[in-house]
Amino acid sequence: MDRRYYNPIIEQMSREELLALQWRKLKQQVEWAYTRTDFYRRKFQRASITPDDIESLDDFRQKVPLTTKQELIEDQYENPPYGSRCAVPPEKLVRFYLTSGTSGLGQEIHPLTRRDIEYGANWDYGFQWAGLAAGDVFATTLPAGLGNLAGPDTAIQSAVRRRFNLLNLGGYTTEQKITMMERFGVDYIFTVPAYLQRLFAVAQKMGVDVKSWKLKGIMLAAESYPIEWGNYMQEVWGTRLAEMYGSTAMGVGGAFTCEYGIYWNGRRGTMHILEHLIHADVVNPETGELVADGEAGEAILTPLEREAMPLLRFASGDKVVHVPYTSCPCGRPFNGWMAGEVARLDDMMKIKAVNVWPQAVDEIIFAHREIAEYQGVVQEGDRGTEVLVWIEFHPEVDGERRAALLRNISLQLRNQIGVSMQVAEATEPLPRFEFKVRRWTDKRREGLQRVLYTEKSEGRI
Repeated sequence: MDRRYYNPIIEQMSREELLALQWRKLKQQVEWAYTRTDFYRRKFQRASITPDDIESLDDFRQKVPLTTKQELIEDQYENPPYGSRCAVPPEKLVRFYLTSGTSGLGQEIHPLTRRDIEYGANWDYGFQWAGLAAGDVFATTLPAGLGNLAGPDTAIQSAVRRRFNLLNLGGYTTEQKITMMERFGVDYIFTVPAYLQRLFAVAQKMGVDVKSWKLKGIMLAAESYPIEWGNYMQEVWGTRLAEMYGSTAMGVGGAFTCEYGIYWNGRRGTMHILEHLIHADVVNPETGELVADGEAGEAILTPLEREAMPLLRFASGDKVVHVPYTSCPCGRPFNGWMAGEVARLDDMMKIKAVNVWPQAVDEIIFAHREIAEYQGVVQEGDRGTEVLVWIEFHPEVDGERRAALLRNISLQLRNQIGVSMQVAEATEPLPRFEFKVRRWTDKRREGLQRVLYTEKSEGRI
């Protein structure tokens, strides 16, 4: 068997065969949601449709209304604890997950049956594509101990199922994580981009040569990153980076880079959507129309095999860049999203009539390897809206170079973003992130703060 594939039958289908399979599953999921849940029966009645009106993928897109995060939260408050979307009796449930609260609107509850947990085994595709095998030492830095978080927990379950040698390091300090990986050896690391940079900086301080680990790879999740940063990380770690996308609502892992990783042939790689398990559209959030290849829009997600909590056309709030299945040389029939480009639509800040994306600021700041971390604040001052950017440098950077970088970054931000920002060196160590990253605080809209998963205080790098 070709070791590239986890499921050769699915991964070598024609595009037409895949879409036919997807449609059969989607039709069944629509019927299940309508007949088994009050939530979707009400939504369909308000839209004056029944499952019989959905005769094609186009009908599904055009006739079935979106499901929003706010609807799910309100329904669960009105019908505790799971809401009127639960399609099975309580005795069939075996566990539940909470979303991590990234929108600031609260945490939805997602109960699962045994079948749902088996459906969540889609991590296996990403691990197979990354080249992992039984016995490989798999280190995860994500905070699996913080509540019922689906991503860290299901990654660990998949690692155990595939008989990896698991190092669950989420509860340790960075120094302890590195010491553990040195002690036991490590073949693969699962982390977020901001924390990967932290790991490397602390390893340098400890005198540890991470290249000597000869990693098979590193899988990233949960945030965007500049491609220059990705190339730099591949260089200093001496291995290939992969990326995954997942969410609790969609059934955890839903898209993974293949054996080509995050970057190939001079451009960003593709996170392939597992379209036999998930129906995913990318739409213009203002018009609702599908975007063209290479354009950004909102990911609209429908898991195709959910038993306990069906979810139809979920407006994820995630900004992704759509790429067709033909964009990657791997030959798989899955459409995908551009690696390194996933961001939250609600991250965008309107500053002095300019749309400012934190991702664009990241691109400028982290192009400079001397920078360890930064934080931004938007607030109202005496002269209107002002933007403050605090920069933390690696300790070996001398004072003259720091001053030059602060001036250069200030100029780049004004010229490339279109907004003047006050750039200064941080006087104290800035927060470090193990999971959901939040570098910006918009004090103009306080009360919608995200849940942060920050590392224990360890002092400056």
